[in-house]
Amino acid sequence: MVMSDAAQLSEPKRLLLQKMLAGNPAARMEAAAIAARPPGKTAPISPDQMNVWVHAAMAADAPLYNESVTIRRRGPLDLALLEHSFNELLRRHEILRTTFAEVEGEIVQIVAPTLTVELPLTDLSALPAEEREREAARLAGNDARAVFDLGKLPLFRPRVVRMAADDHRIYLAFHHIVFDGVSLYKAMVPELAAIYDSLEAGVTPCLPKPTLQYGDYALWRHQRVANGALDKELAYWRRQLSGELPVLQLPCDRPRPETLTYSGGMETFVLPRALSEHVKKLALRKGATPYMLLLAVYAILLARYSGQDDIVVGSIADCRQRPELQGMLGYFLNSLALRTHPAPQKPFPAFLEE
Repeated sequence: MVMSDAAQLSEPKRLLLQKMLAGNPAARMEAAAIAARPPGKTAPISPDQMNVWVHAAMAADAPLYNESVTIRRRGPLDLALLEHSFNELLRRHEILRTTFAEVEGEIVQIVAPTLTVELPLTDLSALPAEEREREAARLAGNDARAVFDLGKLPLFRPRVVRMAADDHRIYLAFHHIVFDGVSLYKAMVPELAAIYDSLEAGVTPCLPKPTLQYGDYALWRHQRVANGALDKELAYWRRQLSGELPVLQLPCDRPRPETLTYSGGMETFVLPRALSEHVKKLALRKGATPYMLLLAVYAILLARYSGQDDIVVGSIADCRQRPELQGMLGYFLNSLALRTHPAPQKPFPAFLEE
């Protein structure tokens, strides 16, 4: 099975798999299985969540970690069934019933035994098409910008907008501390659709009961840190980020504001197909992934504009590295500070290898 799966992998992934399999077998097996915590056992905040909690506390009045998603429903929609389905989702997943509190100097997760919400409906179907779109965007934007109190339920805001009799949008604004994008397409949408379809057909939903909850994962992560399982990885990052960390000095067209505003944006662009294929082939020849190659190019670009040869770039890694975590709702993202040294005299292949 492993061999047949490996044969389907791209060349860079196959090489990475070979490196992993060539490692220490004991090290690969040392991570004990995640166990369900005893009933009533309070779960600590996970290390992934702690990153979010600290930054959110530093800017309590800003919606830094609000995550907004849209689910579009084509065809008729039974609001009562959708509401029933959503509340069944809350029953199945503790993380959607979780708040956070400080207990004896530690941040812990407080799970409510039950939670029932209503799905407010806004009917825009009578408005002209352009006005409908503007108003829907305004409503979703207001929900996404409103600050959450991490000590109060719920840490999400649902809204259903009727654009037409056969066109509905389900807007969901979450605080990132209980949700990430992978949760949306791996667990939430499939389960919500399965429950709704069952109820619509007059059948009792029969999804398998979750064997683990996010709090079990959080406790497991803490235990791994306590027993030294991550000492090697922690030592690596301490070396990488030791000394004085550089501040990127890009030339700007105006002075930086005296007060940090957290204003930002997202730039989206499409690479031409020929260039995209060239990137993939070049990465393959160099034994790298396209991500590694593009990261190297980006670091060089920043170095050229700033005149610096010590560049730190922020990135994100998904911590769902075990099969039992794949269908779990929660926050599993780890923020990484990737430190690179694109010196002008260094050939690109050597920098890519680093």
